[in-house]
Amino acid sequence: MCRVNNVNISLAIALALVVLPAVSNLWLMSQFMAARVEKSVLELQQLEHQRNGELSRRNGYTYSLLSDYISSNLSMWSPLVYSTCDLPWMRKFQPCLDIEGEVTKQELVYPAFAIRIPHFVNEEDKKIWTSSQARLLDRFLIEGEWGVYRGQRGQNIIWSVQEPTSDWHSHPCMKKVTLFCCQYFITTSSKLISLNPKAVEHIMTHQGGPESAYADIAIIASAPNDHSLRRFLHRGTHIILQSEPHFTNCTKAWLGKSPHPMVKQIMNRLSLHQPTPSRILSASNQVVSSCRAPVVHPYLSLRFLELLSLHPLPIPQRKMILYIKPKQNNRSWRILNEDDLLQKTRRLLDSRNKNETLVQFDHVDFESLDDMLLFFSNVAAVLGHGGALFNHRWTGQDTLVMEFVRKTSVTHEFWEEASILGQNYWAFPLDTSGLRNMTVIVDNVVDVLNRHLGKPRNGPSLEHYYPWDIEG
Repeated sequence: MCRVNNVNISLAIALALVVLPAVSNLWLMSQFMAARVEKSVLELQQLEHQRNGELSRRNGYTYSLLSDYISSNLSMWSPLVYSTCDLPWMRKFQPCLDIEGEVTKQELVYPAFAIRIPHFVNEEDKKIWTSSQARLLDRFLIEGEWGVYRGQRGQNIIWSVQEPTSDWHSHPCMKKVTLFCCQYFITTSSKLISLNPKAVEHIMTHQGGPESAYADIAIIASAPNDHSLRRFLHRGTHIILQSEPHFTNCTKAWLGKSPHPMVKQIMNRLSLHQPTPSRILSASNQVVSSCRAPVVHPYLSLRFLELLSLHPLPIPQRKMILYIKPKQNNRSWRILNEDDLLQKTRRLLDSRNKNETLVQFDHVDFESLDDMLLFFSNVAAVLGHGGALFNHRWTGQDTLVMEFVRKTSVTHEFWEEASILGQNYWAFPLDTSGLRNMTVIVDNVVDVLNRHLGKPRNGPSLEHYYPWDIEG
């Protein structure tokens, strides 16, 4: 018995001496092939980046694709979310407030950030623009060459609907209430988007068919004038995207008034069903409200563009210069020497001999969202004034944005968004006359176009903010 076992052991040892090296060699070969494949993939990726950057290197500068800019920035700006009341100093956080019923409450703390102040053609224009910041001290402060945004907060309430109710309350964020519903939002300060208590009566009387009301999740996303595309982009998208972690396959958003056709298409791109009447609130499993959201923050702006899947051309390949002005039926806000401005701009483009074209924006609605994004993918510069200047956001990073602003009433909306998106923003404060009409110093505009058109911005326009310096 023992002899037989010894023989079996001897055979097993001999077999192992033959098989194990073969198996080992196969394993080593598989690891080698895997490493070769991984290396090949990496080399292909590097080659693709080299090809993408070849044109930029020929011209002495580098650029990045919009998708690269977003992916490299987005994760750095996501907020911290607090869903429990853990410490005494958090007593005003949303989770620490008393709200009866099955409610989930969240406090969102967004990272502080800084954006570079605009570029100017002279120090006088810079002084005019920076002095306008005094009326927005609760929104941002200027420190050196940067506008600093601190204390950015948001609040979410997720209400589980048990049964239809007529007990609505207009103060869900910072008040002790029994039930929750907030519908309209107003900018109570220049920092936060918050609700308008006067809108509750309108919501209660709003009529709509119950057949389309059901939703797994109902998002309340109304903001002042959110039916217009500009206001929806400036405010409505921030409210919606703060609610995004709660989206499901059956999520509907309520915007209040009947929205602009392009707003509806954007909602579809965000995988949200068409806006529905207020009766949806009592026909949903949950109602989600970002009852306070930042007016300005990188995470919300960058995430929106990521969901839209913009694909603008790299800046050296864009050939369109877009001139924007208020609608023709607006007798005020006109550029009095507009003909001279356009003529000298065209003359400059002809002299550059780069197939660049000046196009006047005619405010005609595009047939589809894709048509609109395709049009703006070729825009290298946006100049002008008026509400339609918001279209700069479709053009991607490094776009040259030149805004004509009134010295008596400097606006900041387009500067903030352009800086967050990595665009090259210039402000031209101008004197006004008559019906708030302005006269442009044409030579200054043409000079900036000639020096910066088709080139990436000089240095970063967006950074994290800390109240101290870190060395090393």
